Amino acid sequence: MRTWILAILMLSFDFLPLQAQNIIYVNVDALGNNTGLSWNDAYTDLQDALSEADSADQIWVASGTYYPTTCQVCYDADRDISFSLVNGVELIGGFAGSERTLLERATDSISLFVDHPTILSGDIGIKGDSLDNSYTVVYVESVDSTTTINGFIIRGSNAGGSVEVNNLKKSRGGGIYNKSGSLKIKHCLLELNKATLGGGIYCSGGSIQTIACHFRFNEAIFGGGIYNFEGIIRISQTTFLGNLGTLIGGGIYNKKVTLRIHQTKFLSNIASLRGGGIENFNSLIQIENSYFQFNEASEGGAIYNNNTDSSISKSSFSNNNSSLNGGGVFSIRGLQNIDSCVFQFNSASKGGGFYNKDSFQQLTNSTLENNTSSSKGGGIYNETSSLKIYNCKFSVNEATEGGGIYSTGNSLNLIQSSFSKNRVLLKGGGVYSNIGVPHIKLCLFQENFAEEGGGIYQSGGSPQLIQTDFIINVADSSGGGLSVLGGSPVIKNCKLKENEAFQGGGINFNYSSPKIEICEFQENNAKKGGGIYSLGGSSSINFCVFDLNEGI
Repeated sequence: MRTWILAILMLSFDFLPLQAQNIIYVNVDALGNNTGLSWNDAYTDLQDALSEADSADQIWVASGTYYPTTCQVCYDADRDISFSLVNGVELIGGFAGSERTLLERATDSISLFVDHPTILSGDIGIKGDSLDNSYTVVYVESVDSTTTINGFIIRGSNAGGSVEVNNLKKSRGGGIYNKSGSLKIKHCLLELNKATLGGGIYCSGGSIQTIACHFRFNEAIFGGGIYNFEGIIRISQTTFLGNLGTLIGGGIYNKKVTLRIHQTKFLSNIASLRGGGIENFNSLIQIENSYFQFNEASEGGAIYNNNTDSSISKSSFSNNNSSLNGGGVFSIRGLQNIDSCVFQFNSASKGGGFYNKDSFQQLTNSTLENNTSSSKGGGIYNETSSLKIYNCKFSVNEATEGGGIYSTGNSLNLIQSSFSKNRVLLKGGGVYSNIGVPHIKLCLFQENFAEEGGGIYQSGGSPQLIQTDFIINVADSSGGGLSVLGGSPVIKNCKLKENEAFQGGGINFNYSSPKIEICEFQENNAKKGGGIYSLGGSSSINFCVFDLNEGI
């Protein structure tokens, strides 16, 4: 009998919680006993609640403004004080101050940031003077994934000093500094924070997860919104607006990280050098269902990838700008996979849509339209890289050369894609290909315009075109549909119809040795060579039809 009683008691203890959850209340306007046991007796200082909290506790914070400390004359020791999060504690803001359950607390942005704003402010000294503000507002170290900050506005830090080994907070993580912690950030607004590295957040090691957050008007030399180093980062349903990287990474800077971005917007972020929206270095990146608009940088207006493998899907890039290369995306040395994306109204000197160098790039099921380049590659600039394109649409892109694509010294494969109404001043309305052996199959080139090569201009190399149609393309000089300089092109089962040029309405060959089989040339027009004009070289033409072409 005693054995059974002991067993029952032991079993009962097994089902008891290891640690009961405790709620600590904070309200800056509370007038009670300042014990933190209820809203009436809430702590008025958040630091008191943090010093009392244990793992599994929740701290409920009512609307109001809370400071890590206050000072009339602020010294380094004052500015070094932060709100230090406690492992396993949920810090929750946005309360009106009367709620009895979490379900009574509203979680929409208007309620959290307008009706019941709970502000963690670094403006600890002279109000409005950032020179004496906290280095870091919220500090996190070695916490686990149960640690959460939810429903706060975090603003007014200044960690913009020089990098000091003995006190990294002076230069890193203005809003939040996460050192080797696994932190979850929900429904937070980080704004007007400043640092050398990571204006909004600096994360070194560990991981962070942001859900339904906003980063706006933060500033840093590297990573205006976030700086990530050697960690795992997950960002979803978040907005990055107007953040500044005075050198690199207006929205985010990533170095040696694994990053996933989902349903996130990057709007009007700026970097003076690289990565207006994001810069990735030596990282693994996945982006899906996201939106990049009006971001700017010298290279990589929206995204700059360096030695990074990235996968981007179901995302949109519009009105991003680069003064040099890659209005939408810049990639160098890496593996890039872009699927079901839209690039439109982006601009750059080279690569209005994106710029690809020394990389392996695959582009599928995507649209590039109305992108511009002042030099080469209105849609894409591709250099010494392998570029594979399947089921894509290039339309109304503009450049000096290569309206849709400019590709040089590389492997280019185009399958089942269309090029329409692209325009250039010089060569290659649809595509400019230099050297290499481009493979083009089941494609359509229609109503493109150039001085030479309305549809395609090929310089050197030996393109292979199979089951590809050239319709109503125009070149002022030569090669309405296609112009080839040198090489031994193979053209098979293609149709060239109603193309126009001064020389070579359908195709213009200069010192080339083409092999043309089973093709149709119809109603093409030129002063010289309505269907084909060939200068130098030798041509092999078999089983082709020439009908109603005009020219001498």
